[in-house]
Amino acid sequence: MPTPLAEIKNVSCVFGKKKVLDDVSLKFEAGKFYALTGVNGAGKSTLMNFLAGNLFPQMGEVSFFGEPVGSDCGKIFAKTLYVSEKMTFDLAQSVDQIAADYSKFYKKWNGAIWSEWKDYFKIDASQVPQTFSRGQNMQIALGMQMAIQPELLLVDEITAVLDSYARDYVLKKLKSESDKGNTVVMATNLLNDLNTGVSDMILLHDSKIACQMQTHNIQNHFVKVRLNKDQSMELLQGLKSIQVSQNSDYSRSFLIPVDELKNKANETLIRTHLDQRGITPEEVFKYYTHSRMN
Repeated sequence: MPTPLAEIKNVSCVFGKKKVLDDVSLKFEAGKFYALTGVNGAGKSTLMNFLAGNLFPQMGEVSFFGEPVGSDCGKIFAKTLYVSEKMTFDLAQSVDQIAADYSKFYKKWNGAIWSEWKDYFKIDASQVPQTFSRGQNMQIALGMQMAIQPELLLVDEITAVLDSYARDYVLKKLKSESDKGNTVVMATNLLNDLNTGVSDMILLHDSKIACQMQTHNIQNHFVKVRLNKDQSMELLQGLKSIQVSQNSDYSRSFLIPVDELKNKANETLIRTHLDQRGITPEEVFKYYTHSRMN
């Protein structure tokens, strides 16, 4: 089995009296595009900061390319880059000057990638970053990181500050990185982001990994049933069902784990009321986080 590009083993973290992560273990493999999601405060950014080397776990271990953090950080982080919505450019340099410095510092800098990115977003690189909006600065920051060509790219909540066109472009470019064999880990609360090339969904809830699944295999984990407005919830009694939508005809859709199909009576009920529409990542999110909303 190939060595994962990054691995988190039994990591726990407490801030004050709040347990943010509790015995979390994850592996991130080459050529995959991971989306890390969860309700606000679930620990997404904390986990991303462990991966970025900005924080170190109180318990557990983080390793990159088979090497634990602390063994050779310079070598490790030369292959890993982190972009956060909180990033700012504080230097009094133009965007062109910053890019020129990057090209000298990073051996794999690809000027063609940066030029394509800059041209697409119509960035006037003669200006200093402070003249641009927050969303534009995220475009600049991510474009420069892409030009550096990291093997592991960490993207923390930046799509929320991008307009629809920019977000679509960024997601396609992130997908192209995983297609090249690199690894992308993106923290996001925009569930629609998971419909554009994301290979794996990781959901944090109550300080643990609630689920990790391939996005194209969601149908292998759940079935969706639909009850019309006149049908009683008693039909689903005893099943681990959670309502995930109210439809325009006032019918209700519920997710049920496929394990419930082991009971023949349940199997007949589910087939009779099967909702033919596909299951979305947002519905999976609602299934696991419903307790937060009650």
